[in-house]
Amino acid sequence: MKTSALLIGALIAGSFAMNAEVVTPMAFSDDFQEMGKVSPVPTDGWITYGVDATPAANMKDIFANAGESSYAFYEFQGLYLPLSCTNFDPATQADQWLVTPEFEMPYDASVLSFSTVFFCNSGTWGRGSVPYEVRVSDSGASKENFTTVVADGEETFALTQPMKISSKRALLNGYGGKKIRLAFIQKGQDVGPFGFAGIEIANYMTEIQNMTPAVFMKGEKVSVDVNFGVVVPVDITKVNAALEIDGEKVGEKSVNRKTSANFKNVLFARVNFNNLDLTMGDKSMNYRLTVTPDFEGAQPTVITGVLSCPVTSYVNNVLVEELTSTGCPSCPPGTAALEAYHDLYPGTADQGKVILVAGHYPQINWFDPMSEGVLDYIGACQLANGSNTNIPQTRFNRSTIGAQPWYRSYVDKGVDAKSYNKVDISAVEYPVLSNPDDIYGSKINVKFDLRNAFDADNLGFRFCVIMVEDDVEGFESGYNQGNAFYNREKEYISSAYGESGYCSGEWLVPYMEKYLHGGSLGVQTIGFDKIRYQHVARGCWPDYEGEAISGSWRGDVPQSYSYEVEVPENVLVWENTKVIVAVMDSEGAVVACDEMPQAKFTETAAVDGIAADSAVSIVRNGNILEVSAPTATPVALYAADGTLLYSGLCTGTLSLDMTAHSGLILVRAGSRSAKLLF
Repeated sequence: MKTSALLIGALIAGSFAMNAEVVTPMAFSDDFQEMGKVSPVPTDGWITYGVDATPAANMKDIFANAGESSYAFYEFQGLYLPLSCTNFDPATQADQWLVTPEFEMPYDASVLSFSTVFFCNSGTWGRGSVPYEVRVSDSGASKENFTTVVADGEETFALTQPMKISSKRALLNGYGGKKIRLAFIQKGQDVGPFGFAGIEIANYMTEIQNMTPAVFMKGEKVSVDVNFGVVVPVDITKVNAALEIDGEKVGEKSVNRKTSANFKNVLFARVNFNNLDLTMGDKSMNYRLTVTPDFEGAQPTVITGVLSCPVTSYVNNVLVEELTSTGCPSCPPGTAALEAYHDLYPGTADQGKVILVAGHYPQINWFDPMSEGVLDYIGACQLANGSNTNIPQTRFNRSTIGAQPWYRSYVDKGVDAKSYNKVDISAVEYPVLSNPDDIYGSKINVKFDLRNAFDADNLGFRFCVIMVEDDVEGFESGYNQGNAFYNREKEYISSAYGESGYCSGEWLVPYMEKYLHGGSLGVQTIGFDKIRYQHVARGCWPDYEGEAISGSWRGDVPQSYSYEVEVPENVLVWENTKVIVAVMDSEGAVVACDEMPQAKFTETAAVDGIAADSAVSIVRNGNILEVSAPTATPVALYAADGTLLYSGLCTGTLSLDMTAHSGLILVRAGSRSAKLLF
């Protein structure tokens, strides 16, 4: 079953079912993401109708390229949404229709799932509510053909959110074998743009939590264990299940679960085959679990996977991707938590390390220069957090939703766990360049080895490469940091920033003290020249979802891969960068990750006879630029327009006062280069 990220997805965490797949019956699905990347309006058979009126001034930008379409795509944090207008000049009630292409319903009983999207923007586009309807037609695409209403409601303005996404479901029965269209209609007035997303029609909607262990020790009794949640078009009380292992049926059962009258179309059942007369041997076993809701016409959901025997295990690193913002006064504890994790979990032979990414997230009314070049990546992180626009937020190994950065229990559990996968970055190769500015846009080659602890065929893994930068300094007011803790004492952090029932916030105090009353940064608005940010996201390739890794695995035998990316223009100091490789399972959870700082990168293919000199360093201390070199090294400084500001030789340490300069400075010291902002 293809499910929208806005709606229901399979939840598989930890070392469970890392090599499992789920397929459920689907009649129609469109999340608009591919369409929105190439077209300003819905295409591919979608039809729109609207009122004959002109969008008001604050709506013109959204609908500037819409032509005659009443719906236009609006990109928000990497998500493409088909929106319609409610603000017209003169004021007019909307009657905006979004009509699906025609499709054939393969079964008579089904569930419609969709989301309403309401851009609130703190009320700047108007306040109130938007009535909406969903209608069905089996006789044509004109308005008069849509005589049957299958869903209706009213979505209200959200004061505290720039965007409100609400999941909806409706029954759509009696159309088996017919060709139909659906019309999504809104009739709001003067309340901002409103749209629909994540439209799906299925025989039923599922939520699967596969708790089947991915591995079993040799001689251990094997089992298959799945939580099966289902939204069905009729009232049912049970699901039927059958299990095959290596092509042979080994069990079948019916699982009953009575639900309350308020939820008669929702059933949760635990399908557990734990009494099998099978033990793990030297070879893996393939299983196929078929689960069918008990109603006429129901199609089966098929869950397939592999049960394996590991030959070893590895320490488990934890990827922490944080959403924060310089404009967010509530975010300093998130920044502090990342620094605490960096110090407290460096990684040992027995414990994993924490690998950090700070994704600076610009909400609609905020400006954050550190988001430049990574909006799609940050937007995908935000969407994966359940479309909750509140920050700070964090994902731990991409298997949590909406967690706070200081939820240390996720880190403790993660680094103490054993993993059955391991990735090691073996090299990051980049060219030696005669012009220091040429590093930006030049290619780097990321090489890494990936191990699996047991024999397996294609595991459905994906990987992405992330670049971060440390010691990022601001150079204008967009980097000012809001700070809601300037008048707080450290006792407040101790009591308020622990996890209930887990720990106090005492561990966070040393990293928060500078933001508190009397601290060096204990002011309401921290100036851009007072703070440095660590682990700032600079790029993610090919994207958040990653690229597939194929292969046939043998236990603890590494497979080597390489991936080429460009150094992005948003990097300020090349020497402050790190490269991260994250490997995800088929459900998107990180199963292995590694990082390498620029100091360990490998320079290759000398250009213009200039050899690399890793002993040369370029450091900024306030307005003083310091270049250190053990032997006579030519140093040159350039303004952004190419003007030569300084040229000379450095032996030992060269200190240059840059107080008189502002803006971008390019520094070349031998083969080393840096881009600094003063």
